[in-house]
Amino acid sequence: MKISEEPPSDGEAANTETSIEVAGDSPTTTVPDGSSASDSESKDARIAKKRRLHEPAQHDENQKQRMVMVPGSASFAGLPFDILEIILERTGFPGDVISVSKTCRTLREKLKEQSAAGLWRRMRNAVALPDPSDVNFMENVEGSNEVVRVERFVGKEAEYTAFVFSEGDCEICGSTSEAMFSSFALRLRLCGNDGCREKMGTNLETCELDGPAPWAEFTPTLETPYIIDPRGRPRYYPNCSRITRKDWISNCSLDMQERRIRAAQTKVWMKFCVALCVWRDNWQEGVRCVKKKNDTLAKNFAKKEGWKYIEMLHQTSYGWFHHTKTKRREEITEEELEKMRPVIAHEFHDFKVRNDRKKMIKLRESNKKDIWKFYQKLMSQPTIFPILPSFALFLQLPSMKLLQSSELMAAKVDVKTAVRSRGFLKTMVKEEVEKWVETAKRQMLATMGGSTEWNHMVAARRMPHPVLRLDARWKCKLCNTVEPKYENDGCLDFAGVCRHQCRDKTKQKRGEESSAAWDINNFVRDEQACSALAMCLKDVEDVTEEPSETWKRIQRKCWSCVSCDPPLVVYAQNIVGHSHRHPVPMRIQIVERNAFWSRERLPNAPGISQWLKKNYKDAKLWVEKANYGCQYCPKTEEKPASEKDEDEKVPSSNRPSVSEISETALISGVKVGDAEGVGGSETKEGSKTTAIDTGTQEKKKVFENKFKFNGLRSHLSSKHKIYQIRDEDFWCHEQIPEFDAFRLFVDYIKLPISLPFV
Repeated sequence: MKISEEPPSDGEAANTETSIEVAGDSPTTTVPDGSSASDSESKDARIAKKRRLHEPAQHDENQKQRMVMVPGSASFAGLPFDILEIILERTGFPGDVISVSKTCRTLREKLKEQSAAGLWRRMRNAVALPDPSDVNFMENVEGSNEVVRVERFVGKEAEYTAFVFSEGDCEICGSTSEAMFSSFALRLRLCGNDGCREKMGTNLETCELDGPAPWAEFTPTLETPYIIDPRGRPRYYPNCSRITRKDWISNCSLDMQERRIRAAQTKVWMKFCVALCVWRDNWQEGVRCVKKKNDTLAKNFAKKEGWKYIEMLHQTSYGWFHHTKTKRREEITEEELEKMRPVIAHEFHDFKVRNDRKKMIKLRESNKKDIWKFYQKLMSQPTIFPILPSFALFLQLPSMKLLQSSELMAAKVDVKTAVRSRGFLKTMVKEEVEKWVETAKRQMLATMGGSTEWNHMVAARRMPHPVLRLDARWKCKLCNTVEPKYENDGCLDFAGVCRHQCRDKTKQKRGEESSAAWDINNFVRDEQACSALAMCLKDVEDVTEEPSETWKRIQRKCWSCVSCDPPLVVYAQNIVGHSHRHPVPMRIQIVERNAFWSRERLPNAPGISQWLKKNYKDAKLWVEKANYGCQYCPKTEEKPASEKDEDEKVPSSNRPSVSEISETALISGVKVGDAEGVGGSETKEGSKTTAIDTGTQEKKKVFENKFKFNGLRSHLSSKHKIYQIRDEDFWCHEQIPEFDAFRLFVDYIKLPISLPFV
């Protein structure tokens, strides 16, 4: 393994420096490339002479800015090597030098040079790492004068240090590990997880000591089986079982001389790796002992100061100091801790401030979520809170500001605890909401141009406020959207106006704040809906002034839109939404009971189009089924079989020619284009015309007026220019029992869908 791995940053930029401008009196120039200051000044003078007319004038001498060269992060590589060598040697750990060599290409090349071999050798001796050139790691080949050594590391200190101390990935799980090789001989690295150790055993081949296999003499093996089976005392090579990788088993078909050389090389390599393994175990044992002593000293120090040891270790600079000293097997002294006390105290204070700020932010977010749940709970109580402001305005109420205040959060009182206590909070919210609603009524009345006398009158059951009447509807001119409750109507009543919250283009979730602030001037009167409801109120007899009773009376009637061609039967729930298809005023009238039940096709129950569009689980089958007919297209039926046979019996010679068809059409007053239509069309007198014979008789495709639901939507959009399908636009050839069950469920949860004459 070599340290010549490509670093992530470019080393050519190591000698460059970053320039910033700082105002000053006297100009100072620093030349990053090593040239003299006079050369730089002459160069600046030449540049100044080439200044163009369009450039701004130069500043005065007092305002002249000077360039100060600020060393960049790579300027460490520009140090002379002897100074760099002293700095790196003071780290005391070869792994730190390896990390420095990986920072940029310049440092890597410097530390790879032969002049850096002394630094690597001193770092190796500082940690008592085995010397690969030692005579213990040499072997004479029997029958020849050849001497086998650890050739790959002799005289290559940098490569040797990188082989021992570089980090890598676990061979099983792939996670990055700073640990050394678990087996230097097999270059096996494990992360220390027991599961990885167990899985690694399946990739290895074992050979017992009493009956060694032929490959055991030539193949590197584990230094000790303790690496994968940490039970009992470790036994090292050669006094242990031979375990190697299955794909490393060597070919034994070699001549005698090659077998001797290979055996000597394997023996030398294994002796060297065993020495490394023993050194690693001793080093790690020393690190554990030093860590235990440092932990004990630091825990006692933190206990005396009243600090938490875990926080001191992970949230202050002591953590890095502790890690570095332990890694180098150096014990921390009490004098060093005393010197670090002021620094640790300042860092603890900053940590406490950051931690308190994070807790406050987390508590504020939690309180806002709890307030949203409280708001939803109030929405589910229409008798107590019939009208509520939008959630953004609800947060601005004094009681809600109190729940979000920093004083309440500092007392660690959450919204759940405050809401759980019955009494004052709910009463306070009710009074604040009623006060806000009265203000909104006055503002809305002013936009409607109503009488201000309503501001001085007490609300009566039979005399509602003008903004609470049935024929009072509005639209938002900012977003032109409505909440799901008003999706069928396409407009808002006063309660919907108060609760409306404009949605941004990002379509934020409910409960999130919108960039558009709520204002009463954002809403305009919906003239189409107001006109249609006014006509309904005019046609209903014995109208009471109470909106709920009046609406029940309107629901008991069935209505017909005369503005449509042909006229459509519209339920009361769909009048407001249907009114947006016609200009003001939409003509509407009541359908009598006998006329309603005598219709050939009864209209759909309210809500079926929304049920199909929402694509519920039970609705998916009916969406794909051809079960729907268009109300705007006539129902065309096929001719009886007897008429078809008579038409087929007429010979082509007896059929009228084009001139005869034209003369007949002129006499009867019918246009030629109508008479020459496709076979099967009728004239005003009811006479039947046939297609012109061209030698073959083509059958006419009969329009059955039967679509799938999505096909019906396309048909309405393309032919009738109706882009939003509604209940009154189609009928069902077959009744849908799943929708009837859905309606029963809606009735059960108290969202009534009432039908007329029922």
